[in-house]
Amino acid sequence: MPRLNPIADQSCSLLRHSGGGLGWGPFVKDASSTQPPPQPSPGVPEEGEKTLPRLLRALAALLVIASTILTIGCQSQPRPSPGMASLRVSVSAEPKAGRTDLPSHVAVYDSSTATPRPQGDYALVDYSNLDDIVIWLEPANANAAGPKPAPIPIAVDAPGRAAAVDKAVSVGQTIIVTNRASHPQSIYSVSDGNDFDLGSVPAGGQGQFTVKSQGLIEVLTMGAADPLARIYAAPSPWVAMARAGDSVDFNNLPPGSYRLVSWHPRLPGTEETINLAADQMAGASIKVGVNELPKVSGK
Repeated sequence: MPRLNPIADQSCSLLRHSGGGLGWGPFVKDASSTQPPPQPSPGVPEEGEKTLPRLLRALAALLVIASTILTIGCQSQPRPSPGMASLRVSVSAEPKAGRTDLPSHVAVYDSSTATPRPQGDYALVDYSNLDDIVIWLEPANANAAGPKPAPIPIAVDAPGRAAAVDKAVSVGQTIIVTNRASHPQSIYSVSDGNDFDLGSVPAGGQGQFTVKSQGLIEVLTMGAADPLARIYAAPSPWVAMARAGDSVDFNNLPPGSYRLVSWHPRLPGTEETINLAADQMAGASIKVGVNELPKVSGK
């Protein structure tokens, strides 16, 4: 879970502006000077000897600053407006607990380090670089109204890889589809609860539809087996796409209790309950992976 640290912004600023402030000067001689350097008095340390401890202390401080930045990053969590809250979500993916990694030539589904295969019935999952993760926040109070989502554009060309998720959207949001192909395309969907038919859309032309229910929406065209696009519709306006290892920020949230939910096209998602207080910046974590599947009793 990300931790807020007031040192972060200062550390980044110090690194950006530390070019001439470390006291390197005493080691640089003026080549144009003809006067010999002053001789030290007996028992008095030379200037370089006095400067070395300061330089070592400055280098040690820089190492501490760099370590802090690597740990928490330079990106500041956004501050909410008065009376609102913000949330930073750390997203992760986990292989099956106790799984022994298999050789890459074996077609298995759940292996953490074997070379991933993007296609096939048992394509390997690259957990360290897993994308297509959708996360969203749902108010515990079903009657709580969120902001009305603005229309969102999506451009389609040729059918893409079937496993990809192009965008995360909200129920009630209008999707504007632009045909980027060099020829007209009949664009439609038969996805449960979100079927539509835009008819023949000319090259460079547009059509639009409104998301009616939660779930995966496949945008199709006549004569192609793979979809033009895949969109996931969440039941909340607070939705985002992420990759494993990412942090996602939600800002200006009404205070209260929320369900934090993750979804992935091939792996089980999870849910967490969080409480957000006014004028506070909170942190949470969410993950995907088969470890979250419910245990089935043998009885």
